[in-house]
Amino acid sequence: TEDIVLSDQVAVIVGGVPEIAEASARSLATRGAAGLMICGRGAERGQALSAIISAAGCPTHFLPADLARPQDCAAVITEAELVFGRIDVLVVGAGEVPYLPLEETTAEKFDQLLAAKVRAPFLVLQGAITLMRRTGIDGTIIVTIGGTGADGPRTVAAAAGRGALAAMAQGFA
Repeated sequence: TEDIVLSDQVAVIVGGVPEIAEASARSLATRGAAGLMICGRGAERGQALSAIISAAGCPTHFLPADLARPQDCAAVITEAELVFGRIDVLVVGAGEVPYLPLEETTAEKFDQLLAAKVRAPFLVLQGAITLMRRTGIDGTIIVTIGGTGADGPRTVAAAAGRGALAAMAQGFA
């Protein structure tokens, strides 16, 4: 909501749809964040956004990351601590994956989908909560999940990932 103020807080935005991550970053910056870190695969877009928000007065750091790789999930937390010393607010979303017809969803593609939609958010949440506890931060975590998956067989695997993420978010809460 518009009355949220983030004075002197550091926010990290990771995963999810790039347009939503960008809108979140701009919104958090206008609410007084002391710093932002944004992460994603689109280096050119992420660096440009980081420069724009930094120029507007909110120090913003971009970390290129492919959250399908566990080491990149760990790098998000390490980088946030190196650059800002802490995480006060974490916005984490499921990775974007293409929808596939049911008959084209192989075991390997299903595993890739679950890595993007479930494993990556889990690893980032786990790392952020560990850092928050270690630094004594009573932080805020926002998990974005996405659509309902009511589009039939084309989205069954994606819906399974969203359902797992929703259940996991409840567990972390």
